[in-house]
Amino acid sequence: MTRPRIGDVLLEWGAIAPDDLQAALVKQQASDGRPERIGRLLVRERLIDEPMLASALGAVHNMPTVNLDSVQIDRGAARILPHAICERYLILPFHRSEHEVTVAVSDPVDVVALDEVKSRLQGLKVIPVVAPASQIEAEVSRIWGDAGQEDAVERFLDDLPQDVPEALEPTGSGGAVEIVNQILRTAARRKASDIHIEPMSTEVRVRLRIDGVMQELLRLPSSSLSSIVTRLKILSGLSVMERRRPQDGRTQIDVAGHRMDVRVSALPTIHGEKLVLRLLPTQEELPTLTQLGMTPEQVQSVTAVMVRPQGFLLVTGPTGAGKSNTLYSALTAAVAQDRNAITLEDPVEMQLDGVTQVHINDQIELTFSAALRSALRQDPDVIMVGEIRDVETGQMAVRASLTGHLVMSTMHTLDAPASVRRLLEMGIPNYLIASSLTLVVAQRLVRIPCRSCMRPTPPDPDTIRRLGLTPEQCAQLVWGPGCKACDNTGYRGRTGVFEVLRVTGAVRRAILEDADADRIAAVARDSGWEPLLHRAVALATQQRTTAAEILRAVLVDTD
Repeated sequence: MTRPRIGDVLLEWGAIAPDDLQAALVKQQASDGRPERIGRLLVRERLIDEPMLASALGAVHNMPTVNLDSVQIDRGAARILPHAICERYLILPFHRSEHEVTVAVSDPVDVVALDEVKSRLQGLKVIPVVAPASQIEAEVSRIWGDAGQEDAVERFLDDLPQDVPEALEPTGSGGAVEIVNQILRTAARRKASDIHIEPMSTEVRVRLRIDGVMQELLRLPSSSLSSIVTRLKILSGLSVMERRRPQDGRTQIDVAGHRMDVRVSALPTIHGEKLVLRLLPTQEELPTLTQLGMTPEQVQSVTAVMVRPQGFLLVTGPTGAGKSNTLYSALTAAVAQDRNAITLEDPVEMQLDGVTQVHINDQIELTFSAALRSALRQDPDVIMVGEIRDVETGQMAVRASLTGHLVMSTMHTLDAPASVRRLLEMGIPNYLIASSLTLVVAQRLVRIPCRSCMRPTPPDPDTIRRLGLTPEQCAQLVWGPGCKACDNTGYRGRTGVFEVLRVTGAVRRAILEDADADRIAAVARDSGWEPLLHRAVALATQQRTTAAEILRAVLVDTD
């Protein structure tokens, strides 16, 4: 009997549209070298998710599937295979009885992996089941990573000198190297954006910022601070001897074979130096505008501006809302090699191939305005100004957009219409704003509910009132109490909420007449503009966020 093809199974289930499958097959054949398997390609293109792929693989190969996030993992069973084998082949024994062992595999076609397992587990019957690759990878990292961290902390504490004043350096750096490596590995595995090394009165607290929220990782004795700080300063090129002044550095590290850019900030406090490490994504990890969370219509509006020879694109939102990623994604997606792009940033967060990037440094008077003045002499087509902070930079950016340049920048405003008022308050005439401004994007980041533990959850009356929810919308809302898969947070990952304001003729006339934010919003709504709160509620009804997240990240600014 002929085995069904995975694409046919997905079509039969209605998991993918025929046109999307055909486009993926064309892309598969057009790839250089060995073609990527169609299932992995569909996941990479976000046409299906990994659990759907695992279910389809199980159906094709007549094997059961398992959701590792919802089963109890027997760590003793997992360790009957070496860590290297599980990591290399993405396999994981997770249940064992007297005569058999159940092994989760990500690729049922990989006979080499199954042969390796059977040869190492002779005397036991091996029962393979299919599981999503990301779940196996996470469990392998968790099982061996947690054990490694505990061992590293124990050895580090054993190496610390006893009864030594805090001002003195602990001798030896081996323990510090290992504990720093373990902290970095754990942060990368849990997809943290920042690591905080915080000195306190009697101990050192290590916390991670995951999905925008701080989570405690571990606590260490105060005597450990100096060696950890020294190790991180050496890595990032900071002065080990300077402890009284703030310092900023940067480094690249390898974590589990993955290269990461890390920005390090040292700040003197009353209990010692606090270090914050920002783990920066690479260009290869940069999501597309669609992957950031924009609707197809919003992507089309942004792309239409990016291909123009001139214009002014503003992205607004609070610190940590993902504005830089939006600019980077727009820049890499729409700026071809036949255009000269220059970015002015403080600091440069991601290195982009083919783009000239300038690091702003106020200490040597390389301010945004000074850098922009010089950049205009570099024959640019596209200029990205990291932030408009003063009148001079704002006026120069506006005038540059009127003289044949596409200018992109960010501001801190609550929504898109308010950005016009902010430009006016900076002293830029309304006729210049109306002539130059092309598009304003306002955004926030909200957490995505965990697919493993989310459940229908009707909101309370106060939430219904504040969000203006209808009974139909209330019935579609979810919330997660927390589980193993999401580290008991109820959330896994974040997505963007966007409002995109196109400066149409009617909006331009409103800016010229009085530039009132409410009037601009009313005119823009007639042109199809949808406020940020409406988009957030739409995401919640699609189970892409929760009502609690909207109250935390969106409504907090406008209520």
